[in-house]
This record gives sequence, structure tokens and C-alpha cells, in this order.
Amino acid sequence: MADPGTERPVDPVPDSARIEMTRLGLRWQQLPLDQARRAAPSVRSLAQSFLDEVAPRGTCREGPGAAGVRGDQRAGLPDLGPAVVMDQLTVAVYEASRAGTQDGTGPAQGEGRELTNRLAGLRRRLADPVG
Repeated sequence: MADPGTERPVDPVPDSARIEMTRLGLRWQQLPLDQARRAAPSVRSLAQSFLDEVAPRGTCREGPGAAGVRGDQRAGLPDLGPAVVMDQLTVAVYEASRAGTQDGTGPAQGEGRELTNRLAGLRRRLADPVG
């Protein structure tokens, strides 16, 4: 039996979503600042949708921007600008993945694909210079 202090924590994010997040991060770094500013609300919106899907109704979200609001009146992710929005998405993807199974180790089979598809859709929109 391994020493509990040496065990690696289980990463709940599916490999396909992790790869898509890496691709998204690389694409984000290549965007000109004006395009990143225009795209940041779309990234934040996707992150918020992941968090909304896993937040139990009637619970109080705590932390910056949450203001202790309950249920459907939860505050959204704060707008911290394009430099931070990918970190917000990363946390939201982790939380969505962790909530996907009862034991918190990762999403059920089909949920991982949907998560990855939504991330890929965002990456494709970022690749469009007009969008």
C-alpha cells in the first residue's frame, strides 16, 4: 500500500477535454489583444455555463463576485479581463468534470464528449478572425 502522502490526486478532467484546453490556451495566446478583449465574454460565458450546470440550486456561492446570492440569483463570474479568462475556464472545466460522477473522479462517458465538443466549438470560434 502506498503512503497516502505520495499518492497522486485523480484528475477528473477527461484527456480529450484536457487536450482541447491546451489547444484553446495556445490559440488564446496567439490572439491580438483587441480580438481577445472581444472574445473574452464568450469564454467567460462558457465557463459560467459549466459552473451553472454543476451548482446545486439554492446554494450560496462564495468568493469574488458572488456576493452571497442564493439560487437562480447567483452572481456571474467577475470580468477580470482577457489575461485571466482562460484560468476561469480551466477552473470551470475542472469543476464540471469533478461534478460529473458521484465520487468526484470525472464525468460519465457521454458527458466528457459533450464537454470536449463545447470546448472545441469555442476554439473554432476563436480561430475565426471575424468572430
